Amino acid sequence: MELPERLHTFILFLYSTGCRTGEAKKLHWSQIDWTERVVRVAAEQTKNKKARTIPLSDEVLMLLEETPQAKRIGLLFPFGCFRKAWISACVRAGLGTRTPGKQNGGYGVYTGIIPHDLRRSAVRNMCKAGVGEVVAMSVSGHRTAEVFRRYNITSTEDQHDAIRRVGSSLGQVLSKLKVKK
Repeated sequence: MELPERLHTFILFLYSTGCRTGEAKKLHWSQIDWTERVVRVAAEQTKNKKARTIPLSDEVLMLLEETPQAKRIGLLFPFGCFRKAWISACVRAGLGTRTPGKQNGGYGVYTGIIPHDLRRSAVRNMCKAGVGEVVAMSVSGHRTAEVFRRYNITSTEDQHDAIRRVGSSLGQVLSKLKVKK
């Protein structure tokens, strides 16, 4: 992985939950319920001012558990801006390009995947795994189905999969009709 190790858990958390980066950066160790395997997000920490509970994947929970007890104080993800590290990692991985220049404080112009794409990926992955829209929205923090659906981008592969599924059902119906004749 091209990202600095200090960002691995944060990025995996975003990818698996669809949590907004701004919300995730406000989370504290004290908000983890280790027994329930969730993070309890306070209303004042969310964009829409609505408290929610975010379940932790096995992988994220394992990484968090590796943090020594003595360091489990304050912010859950204790770092400032991670965009430069993100951009550098994406460029090294071939997932983006950076054109040097005076823009962005001398860092230049970046084109490629952005941290918000992790939110889209989480929504898409939950939907593809068969998670219901209401449940997925409760995890990602989306309040309206309209906005949520904008994140669940449909691909040509999805369309082909739909036709394969219907086609296999149609084949079963046709074979039953042949048997009856």
